[in-house]
Amino acid sequence: MKKTLSFFSFAIIIFLGINACSPSKTIGTKGEEDYNENIEDIRLNYTDSIKKAMTEPRQESTRPTPEGPKVNASLATRYSINTELDDFLVQVSDNNARNNVYQGFTVQVYTGNSREKANEAKNMVYSLIPESNPAISFDPPNYKVKVGEFTDRLEAQPIYSELKGNFPVVLIVPERFKINKDD
Repeated sequence: MKKTLSFFSFAIIIFLGINACSPSKTIGTKGEEDYNENIEDIRLNYTDSIKKAMTEPRQESTRPTPEGPKVNASLATRYSINTELDDFLVQVSDNNARNNVYQGFTVQVYTGNSREKANEAKNMVYSLIPESNPAISFDPPNYKVKVGEFTDRLEAQPIYSELKGNFPVVLIVPERFKINKDD
């Protein structure tokens, strides 16, 4: 009898626990109450530029006058860094002119701490592109093998493409080059 009573009391506790965890009301899209949510009151409204362009009358395009196009550069932005960026670029240009260097790109085919492997990479570049002039530089603790002096990335692309399959890592890297002044 005690066993039966404890079994029934355990079953009732389990039933009440499950019943307490179930939601009291379910919200669905079917049934007596249709679920509807309208958030138009809190949604931000933006003008549709395409609709606006189609509904507004077209204005005559102004052709530039012979003295040149008129530029309206009165965009006042809050966090504009144009003047600071212009000043910085002028400083970089002046610094490069003082140091007699220019900013360009080179193709790097090897970087590591082994001089022998750097020489092997240099010889391999010579065998693949005989007219190239690969150079080994030592930037402690690494040796680097670089090919060419290019003014932009696009100019370096053919050499990069030719060497890409023969070396594990080939990169087009920015580099500063000395300006040779032959007087």
